[in-house]
This record gives sequence, structure tokens and C-alpha cells, in this order.
Amino acid sequence: MNATFTLPSANARARRHNLLLCLGLVLILLLAGCNPPPPPQKVEIDPLFRDFHSLYGGEATLGRALGPSFVEEGLQYQITENAVLRYDPSAPIGEKFGFAPTAIRLVNADAPLPILDQRGVTSFNGHVVYEEFMPSFERLGGLRFLGDPLTEVRVNREQNRVEQYFENLGLYRALSDPPGTVHLLPYGLMECHQRQNSAGCAPGQSFDAMPQNLPPEPFLALTERLGDSFTGSPLSPVYLASDGNLEQIYENIIVTAPPDNLRLMSLRALPQMAGVAPQAPAAPRNEPGFSFIPLRDGLGYNVATAFIEYVARHGSNEISGPPTTELFEFTGLRRQCFTTYCLDFDPSAPIGAQIHPAALGYDYLRARTGLTPNLQLRIWEQNAYLAPGETQIISLLIYNQTPSQPLKDLQPTLTITLPDGSQQKLTFPPTSASGSSYIEWKGNNQKGGYSYQICVTWPGAEPACASEGWLVK
Repeated sequence: MNATFTLPSANARARRHNLLLCLGLVLILLLAGCNPPPPPQKVEIDPLFRDFHSLYGGEATLGRALGPSFVEEGLQYQITENAVLRYDPSAPIGEKFGFAPTAIRLVNADAPLPILDQRGVTSFNGHVVYEEFMPSFERLGGLRFLGDPLTEVRVNREQNRVEQYFENLGLYRALSDPPGTVHLLPYGLMECHQRQNSAGCAPGQSFDAMPQNLPPEPFLALTERLGDSFTGSPLSPVYLASDGNLEQIYENIIVTAPPDNLRLMSLRALPQMAGVAPQAPAAPRNEPGFSFIPLRDGLGYNVATAFIEYVARHGSNEISGPPTTELFEFTGLRRQCFTTYCLDFDPSAPIGAQIHPAALGYDYLRARTGLTPNLQLRIWEQNAYLAPGETQIISLLIYNQTPSQPLKDLQPTLTITLPDGSQQKLTFPPTSASGSSYIEWKGNNQKGGYSYQICVTWPGAEPACASEGWLVK
């Protein structure tokens, strides 16, 4: 191995397709010991709210009722899948019906932006209403019915969508949907998740058997700090692990925390859980491009300096833990492992995309579920957010059953859908010995959501496709 080994930095991001839903469900059943919930019983909309519910789009917009109506502090409520309907008998005529400000206790609000004075920018309460959501915002009644925005527009990687939280209703568009296809976030389901045994949430409505009063994304504070390119896509929902802690598997890490104290979030020792055994500590080599990390008795590990820099940018040693291996070759890559994750260096990748965490979450998930899928396609983009005109690097990994079985010389197709609905079709260079390939896509000046789909075929296997996206703002 070259003694002057040096590495540039990189970002990476991944998205699994529908198979992961099955894997996540099987994982919950195996690890958490849960039984599938019974089919929900039909609950009718209260006659008081029937006309309002219908005028607002009925079940197609607000969803079905999750429980009977109830009275609280002189106001009457009924919870549907996407909203909490409210009736105030003391309000003036025309203002008696509306929606409760549910999101105030569901999400952590973003800090207000500095005062905005830009033509064409609509802002309320220090937040900008996402341009693509403005027609729906106005059609649904604006501030009167949605309330003030609580957040800026966000990319939700777990659900593969862009979303924005308002006090009373939330808006989102799946990145795989055509531009302008806007839906309501499931505020009612989120509310009943927190108050499963309370009035308005009938039993048997599939609110899942998780601790109450959890935020919708309990690990968001940590995963946002680490970055999508570091964590990879979620491979499972949040579930209760065998030790009683909350746990969620991502492509590159496993996050855990006590249910009663989410501030104690940490990462599991994924490499060892996925079968990567620690190596015996070594003596210092004093080679250029490496730094020696001592552990005990003068022994430790010689870590690539660029890996140390990557670790420092992603939570430092507090997140990674001490190194557990020397640098070693792995399916055409150079890999080094730390306590909670491994890092790979891909010499075939473009500058800026050569370092990325190893996708050990798949190995762990496969070991726990016993599922052995065939052709697998893992995709990611360098940045979840871009400015107009910036270049995006789109990456992929193709393998058979697990990332330790990469597939060489395959040429997947790439279809990018722009915010105006137009599409661009490209072909990746052949995959390398590590099963990876990369495309640099020169951005344009269109703002909005960009979605892309990558498909690959392999003799004897079903075609595999996966979709992802990013936001230009």
C-alpha cells in the first residue's frame, strides 16, 4: 500500500426503495415482539363537523376520523388523520369552525429568519412559505386555517419528501410526485400517537405501540447535526429494542436513546453488530498520511489523516468512538473502522465524493431478519440542498445480497425530473470493482424539488429501481 496515502473529504447519501418497508416491518416484528395491529374500525364524522369536513375535501383531504368528537375547555374537537377539527361556539359567525394548532406540540419550531424584504417572497412569523406550496396555502385558507408557519421547508429523507409545518395544518410533496402535487401531513395520526388512550383517539386505529409523547422524528436533532450524507437513509422505523431503548437503523449507523431522555442519544457499535471484528492494536508506523491513535501499552491504530478530518467534521470522537481496525482493502475500497461506523475510500469517485461511511446497516438488518434479497441498488446524492447553478454528484452502489458482494460493469440509467416537470435521461459509467459509479450533474437556475430515479438490470434478476431527490432554494 502506498505509504503517502491521502484522502479528500466527501458527503454521501442514500435511499432505499419499497423493499425497505418490508424489511422494517419484519424487523419490528422480530426485535420488538409486536403483533400487527387489528384493522381499524370505521369511525363516523360527528354531524356537527360533517359539513365542514366535506367542504374541506372530506376524507380525500382531511382523512378519516380517528375517534369520536369530544369537548375540552368549552371547545369541541374531532381528530382526523390529517387535522384536528375544532368548533368554538363563542366565536363570531363564520369563525366557529377551524383547526386546532396541533403542530405547536408536535415539532420543534425553526428560529425566525432575519427580516426579509425581497419582492416575491411571502413570509409570516419570520418564516418563508415555500414557493411550491403557496397555491395550496392560499387555496386551503392561508393563515386563517393553516396558521403561521413554524418551520422552513425541509427535506424529510425517511419519507422522501419536502415538507413544511404550519400551526394547524402541514404541507408536503413526495419527491417522486409531479410538481405541484401537495398533500397534508398526518397531524391527526401524530397527535393520536402522543395521546393513544385519550379522548378522540379510538382503540385499534394503528397508532403503534411506542412510548407516548415522542416527537415525530425523535432522533432528528442528532441526525440533522451529523448530516444525511453521513447517516444514510433510514432502513427501519423507530422501535423499542430488546434493552428497552429506542432504536432506529440507518444505512450507515444505528441511533439509540432512552425513551424518557432523548438528550442521551448515541450510536450503537454497528461494525461489531454487523460482523466486523475488531483487530488487535498495532505499533505506530510513522508513515506520511497517517496519524497514530494510542490505546494502551504503546499500541493503538494507524488512522488515515483524512479519515480523522472526516470524523472531526461529523461529531468528532464522541460520535465515532476509538478506532477498532487498521486500514484494510475491501472489495476495491480502502476501509477503516471505528467503534460506531466504518469509513470507505473509493479511488474511482470524483474529488469530493471519495470518502463515505460504509453501509453496514444492510448487513445488520439482513442478519436480524434473515432476508436475503438479490440485486440491490443503493443511491445517494452529495447534497440535499443546492443553490441555483450548483453541481450535484449522484452516486450508486450495486451488489448481490449484501455490499460485500459488489457487481461490476453494470450501467444503470438515470432520469432526473426538474421542477417544471421536464426530464433529463443519462447513463452512468460502468460500475467499478467495488460496485460503485458516479455522475456529476451541472445544475440550472430552476428553484424547487428535483427528483431522480436510477434503474439497473442484471441477467437473472428483476430490474431494481430507486428514487431520491434534492431541493434547490
